Amino acid sequence: MFKPWYYDIRFWIITFFLIRLIGITNPPIENTHAWRQVTGLMIARNFYETEANILYPRLDNAGNLSGITGTEFPLMNYAIFLVAKIFGWQHWYGRLINLIVSSIGICYFFRLVERFFSYKTAFYASLVLLLSAWFMYSRKTTPDTFSTSLVIMGLWYAFEYFKQGSFKNLIAFFLLALAGILSKIPAGFLLVVLALPVLSYNFLMARKAAIIITGALILLVTGAWYFYWVPYLVEKYGFWHYYMGSGFREGFESLINNLDATLHKFHSAAMNIAGFILFLAGIVVAFYRKNWLILQVLGICFAAFFVFMLKAGWAFHHHGYYILPFVPVMALLAGFALGEIKVKWLQKLVLAIIVIDGIGSQYHDFALPEKNRYLTNLEHIADKFSSKKDLIIITGGDNPAQLYMAHRKGWTVDAQKAQDADYIKELQQKGAAFLFTNKNEVSKKLGYKLIYEDDFYFVYQL
Repeated sequence: MFKPWYYDIRFWIITFFLIRLIGITNPPIENTHAWRQVTGLMIARNFYETEANILYPRLDNAGNLSGITGTEFPLMNYAIFLVAKIFGWQHWYGRLINLIVSSIGICYFFRLVERFFSYKTAFYASLVLLLSAWFMYSRKTTPDTFSTSLVIMGLWYAFEYFKQGSFKNLIAFFLLALAGILSKIPAGFLLVVLALPVLSYNFLMARKAAIIITGALILLVTGAWYFYWVPYLVEKYGFWHYYMGSGFREGFESLINNLDATLHKFHSAAMNIAGFILFLAGIVVAFYRKNWLILQVLGICFAAFFVFMLKAGWAFHHHGYYILPFVPVMALLAGFALGEIKVKWLQKLVLAIIVIDGIGSQYHDFALPEKNRYLTNLEHIADKFSSKKDLIIITGGDNPAQLYMAHRKGWTVDAQKAQDADYIKELQQKGAAFLFTNKNEVSKKLGYKLIYEDDFYFVYQL
């Protein structure tokens, strides 16, 4: 309570929360990860418009199928739906929900680090985490920082249970950790830190047993969703969407064959170059200071995360957000190193570099690219000549952002298939009523009845 305002982590969490409100109402048409956001928003919008059963998530890009398929447990999507039930549908609810939960997650991260290390380490580690890739991803409608934050909250209550033995802490651990892992499996690797108190002689055996049983229940429920319910939905409704990973050998070969892209996730995507150097410095300083606890946390977490990397394989080095659950561990080491700098001016200089590097490399994501603004008019265009029940074909390939922005269901195709008359005829027989071709992808007119044209689209009636 006697620390200056600038040394209070709550001030910085609130400050960065307010900064990330800039552009919070933007539609999901950024240059990066628009496809990832719109798939989640499709599920939420279908809860709102079609059926509000959380066990049956559905997408819009399943052609003439129902769209029901196996996905991550749609907790965040359902939260968007609940807000929309009160205030009406808007694209940006998911951004705000993620930002709120991720900010609370950093509060709990700070408390965890302070408990086992020091206020200084906790303060700097939390600052580094705020400036890491969490700065950008915590305001996207994706479950990565959302799920990791819930697991961090759950860990706090697990350690509270070890300390106090209160049943309410055990329940809080179960609910929060389960919600986080169900929302996205990779966040669950952080639970391995509970092996440290379980193997310690400092806690009662009964409490260890309770944590082990609770953890087993979490894994059981998670396994039931991902390894029973997801395959069941895919088989029954005939539409595959969720990537379940590769074999470990295949994953290892993919990581090794794409070693530069794999390492890039650590030295650039996670915390940028400055943050990564500080993370490496933290490892060196921890050995020098003989801080075995922080090295144990790093070792056990990296071992568990490496197993996930092997399972993810191609997806890990291909997608920037797969590194996010490991970023708090890296921030812990970086914060430890920053706190150990005794020369004040040098410490402030390093921190300034982290701030400039962190915000400067991510701030571009807050503004809508001018070249994508035309997408916001797609639904208005589609409403001129079709109803929302009409199935459409639209260019975009694997990215369903244009289909989502048109507020229609149907198929997304690449430029080559859009120009394949036999393929279009096949989709027409399945119920496709209109074909939208983006001029950036297919610049020439096709041999169908043209009913609309502007600077960006040709629209044909099939």
